[in-house]
Amino acid sequence: MAKKDYDALAANVIDKVGGKENIASVRHCITRLRFILKDESIAKDDEIRGVQHVMDVVKGGGEYQVVIGPDVGDAYDAAIKILGPEFAGGEAKVDASAEDKKDEKKSFSSRCADLVSSIFMPVIGGMCGVGLLKVFLILFTNLGILSTESGVYTIMSAFADAFLFVYELQPMVASVIYGAFYPLLIIFGAHWALMPIMMNNFAVLGYDWLTPLSFGCTYAIAGACFAVFLKTKNKHLKEMAGPNTAIAVVGGVTEPAIYGVVLKYKKPFICACIGSGVGSAFIATAGFQRIAMVGFNLFSIPAFMTFPGGWCIPWVVISSFVVAFVLTYIWGFKDSMIPESEREPQAQNA
Repeated sequence: MAKKDYDALAANVIDKVGGKENIASVRHCITRLRFILKDESIAKDDEIRGVQHVMDVVKGGGEYQVVIGPDVGDAYDAAIKILGPEFAGGEAKVDASAEDKKDEKKSFSSRCADLVSSIFMPVIGGMCGVGLLKVFLILFTNLGILSTESGVYTIMSAFADAFLFVYELQPMVASVIYGAFYPLLIIFGAHWALMPIMMNNFAVLGYDWLTPLSFGCTYAIAGACFAVFLKTKNKHLKEMAGPNTAIAVVGGVTEPAIYGVVLKYKKPFICACIGSGVGSAFIATAGFQRIAMVGFNLFSIPAFMTFPGGWCIPWVVISSFVVAFVLTYIWGFKDSMIPESEREPQAQNA
């Protein structure tokens, strides 16, 4: 693969988002350039997606996000070199009228994604609040500020427990739903909101039962990405899907596969969600307990197999990968989904 020209990449993206005069500020996360634009309607979404080394465009939280990949820091430095240091990070107001100028035409799959996120995302704040509430209850009782016999403790504890009642009532159903929706949480960065619940579980139970339900997600995304790699005849897409599959399998990092391949063509993402849900069913069946903060990837699988219920881990990995792979290969992808601007002459009739 040719060495990336970050100066040309940054210049191209800046030009297509409307130029310097349409940019209020820019920052970056682990994979994305995050612009705050004065008017998002000016940005040429499809043309930006067609820029070499750009994986996708995502809009959310008032930001115009251009997905670059793990080397986004180099692209960011190049962008600041062009724009000037005054554009680096910082607060900036976006023209309120820009929201009124957005394109109202959306595909069916995009509308479905919006519907699902609008239903599920409000719950995340509640789950985060439950975790924090549990942590504060433990802290206050250990410091002697609050008694476990008091009415306040009883009411607050009951409120927190009620939110998690669904899992106690139907653990298998709740687990599959959680696993199937987890890839969606990654897109919005909302999976970090579950950390307080995990920490509370470690403090109260000595293990965590919640975050393991997402273990299948990594390999479901890898399976969907690998199916695209094998099925496509497009050289550029193969170069994208192959390494991103390896990164997910070996390192447990899924963002490059999500934004570069799986989410870009919609159906592979749906297949990955289904595979992730299947993997969660094995975790729930085994009653797996995460007794230590170990990252989930290819090299940590032997360690997880020593945890209570660890017999399920190989089944989680295999079932998630295979289900997502088969669904994507049979139904979820074909080369005709590739935008016209990204097709190669020999692949256009595929």
